[in-house]
Amino acid sequence: MRPRLLILTLLVTLLAASTASAAGTTYYADEAQKGALLFSLGGITAAPGALDDIGIGARWRLNNGMALRLGAGLLKHSYERKISPGSIPKVEQTGSLIGLEGGVEITLFRSAPVLIYTGGIGQLAYTSSQPNDKLEITTTRLTLSGVLGATYFFTKGVSLGAEYRLGLLYDSETNEDSSGDKTVTEDEVTTDIGVGSVGFILGFWF
Repeated sequence: MRPRLLILTLLVTLLAASTASAAGTTYYADEAQKGALLFSLGGITAAPGALDDIGIGARWRLNNGMALRLGAGLLKHSYERKISPGSIPKVEQTGSLIGLEGGVEITLFRSAPVLIYTGGIGQLAYTSSQPNDKLEITTTRLTLSGVLGATYFFTKGVSLGAEYRLGLLYDSETNEDSSGDKTVTEDEVTTDIGVGSVGFILGFWF
């Protein structure tokens, strides 16, 4: 199923479930604690293409209509290949990623254990990779995106949410190649508008 169709299907399902179970249901969406620790599920791309590995975050409810969002991510990658005996040289590759995000959520709808929200999130990510000992690639990415999401409260302390983001991506990449007599530096800048992402978020409220 395509990501956009998946997220729309889930949103409609949650709305239907909340309407059907409204009578006699505890309103966890109103009674949940103010703070939540968030974990991404299914590889949430945490903003339009900027960072695929923000795995942990926090949500803080200012009131029933507004909440703050924060997130951080760190990824370290290394790869090594050796063939022995043989004449093929050893291959080593390294890479790292650091990212931060923050934003605001505005509540659109609450019914029984379901909360529907919109808002905006900004994200800054820095990546560095070294495919070989002569080439280094560094990238800085900035995204600004609008958010549409739904959160389902199983209890006052546990929730599962689905979120869709659509926005703008700015990507600046620098390649430094020292394989020749002189180091050659190449800079590339890319701007994309209308980049989307989808994912699921597990929350533990306290």
